[in-house]
Amino acid sequence: MALKADLKGGALYYAILVALICAFICASLLLYAHLNTMEWAHLDEMQQVTNNCRSGIELMLSELPPTTFKDSLNYELGPTDRVELKEEKWGIHTLIYSKAEKGKASLKKAAIVGQLPVDERPALYLKDKNRPLSVCGETRLRGTCYLPEAGIKRAYIEGKTFTGDQLVEGDRKLIGKEFPKLRNSILQSIDSVRGLSFAAEKMLSEMGEEEAHHSFWKKADLIFADVELPEMKLQGKRILFSNDPFTVSGDRMLEDVIVVAPVIYFEEGSVSTGQFIATDSIRVMKGAQLQYPSALMVYGKPGSLPGTISIEEEARVSGVVVLYNREQQRQRNRSTIDIDKGAVVEGVVYANTTVGLKGTVMGTLYTQSFYLETMSSKYENHLLDAVVDATNLDEHFADLIWLDGPANKCIAKWVD
Repeated sequence: MALKADLKGGALYYAILVALICAFICASLLLYAHLNTMEWAHLDEMQQVTNNCRSGIELMLSELPPTTFKDSLNYELGPTDRVELKEEKWGIHTLIYSKAEKGKASLKKAAIVGQLPVDERPALYLKDKNRPLSVCGETRLRGTCYLPEAGIKRAYIEGKTFTGDQLVEGDRKLIGKEFPKLRNSILQSIDSVRGLSFAAEKMLSEMGEEEAHHSFWKKADLIFADVELPEMKLQGKRILFSNDPFTVSGDRMLEDVIVVAPVIYFEEGSVSTGQFIATDSIRVMKGAQLQYPSALMVYGKPGSLPGTISIEEEARVSGVVVLYNREQQRQRNRSTIDIDKGAVVEGVVYANTTVGLKGTVMGTLYTQSFYLETMSSKYENHLLDAVVDATNLDEHFADLIWLDGPANKCIAKWVD
């Protein structure tokens, strides 16, 4: 009897154990199914907010002409489904923002806007001052060139004559009397940025490495540069103001920031990205690099005249280089953009003064006139061993400068 009772007790024990195992397996399957459903729901929400965020960006890019919204635009797509859009000026750039939310899922993107030419990218715009353009040596002009009515001719300078087969490797067109103008909104934005210097409360000397990055979704960080750049990478939505010459040395790096100073130097070996706005002059020393999408701009204060932008040999700038004289009736003797032999600018060079070109512009060059100085003499509207090549620039390269006229907006860089 005792043995029979033990057998019954053991069977009951095993039955309970099997029931518990089955219950655990069933619970696990139910939990897995529930978590899987939640995961799919989350993935569906993320897919939806990704599509909505992308659609928001595309909507912002489709608005022509570009419109700046003082407040964000909100679109309610459902009870828990919304998209917030915003556009604002950031120096000479335009920023667009798109933030999508659905349930607990959210995604936000911020980008710098560029523009693609509607038609073929031009190579050269040279203002008509009743003088021809004279070329000699290894000078090459590739792409459509808008030239004075006096045209283009060969010249003989420093023992060199023109060596090419064609004076222009592309179409020649008359520029007419109207020189392409910067949009007033760009100049107004530069003046607005300068005006923010009075609101700068943070000192560069007080910053720590934990503050190296500042999101573009935050309010702009206004910093007064009371010391030299620290040994850390400063990036994000920041504006640095200096009353003294500002130097970017080889062991410092700036990314996407704006720098405002009377004079700006980029030392040999330095690598930076951003907008650099000077009232007097900018010097990019040998081998320095400004990566895309960078902007160099010399723009004098009211009543003053701009100096020079000097890009030395083996230096490279990818983006836009601008020298703008608001006092058109007055000129300094040397208010020029100087691009030395071996230097490369990839993008756009714009000067409503003069350009001294000995290096290479891969993209488009706008200038009132050329200036050439050799060991023996000085020349106006002459090019010697210079290259302007619009054909060698990637067709998807987005320009950062906004001129009057139609353009296709596109993303130049994602910043957040």
